[in-house]
Amino acid sequence: MKGNKRTFYRLTTLVPMSYRIISSEEAKEILLPLEPDSRFIEQHFLHSLQKLDQQLQQAIEAIGEKSDLLATALHALNNKVNLALQSIDKRQLAHMLPLERVNLSAGGMAFETDEPVNETDRIDILIQPLPDENPVLLRGHIVNIRSLPEKGPHHKRVAIEFENISEDARRKLIYFIQKKELEAGTN
Repeated sequence: MKGNKRTFYRLTTLVPMSYRIISSEEAKEILLPLEPDSRFIEQHFLHSLQKLDQQLQQAIEAIGEKSDLLATALHALNNKVNLALQSIDKRQLAHMLPLERVNLSAGGMAFETDEPVNETDRIDILIQPLPDENPVLLRGHIVNIRSLPEKGPHHKRVAIEFENISEDARRKLIYFIQKKELEAGTN
């Protein structure tokens, strides 16, 4: 990417987002949907919900060893919660995304992570730049990984360039960046 001039303005800001690092092979197998539904968001981005669901399932199994009736009741309750989650609007589900500090443009982004990552990996991003609109689902290839040993032994800054970004997604990112610029100008 050396020698390339930037096409879009960049801004460092907090934004609701989640990411997952996948291998290039996985990226070929798992295509991103044009419009992510609540189930896709939950399965691929809401790690805390998945961990909670696993813990709950383990607890129900342990309770089942002592009381079949209680385990059956808890299992039914868990199924009811899962059903309710499936009916939640994806905009509401995206509000559960953690705020992350990123350097964002309409063509790519950079963020910090402790997760293992290779230059050949791809990164799927779920970002909610505009609170009243659907979240944006993006995939990017890594253009730079910089170690940040002062922040921890595995801490790094990862920069990605978005792949096949739709005009609607780009519009949302540009609008978000412009809005943040205006807010910064009035302060």
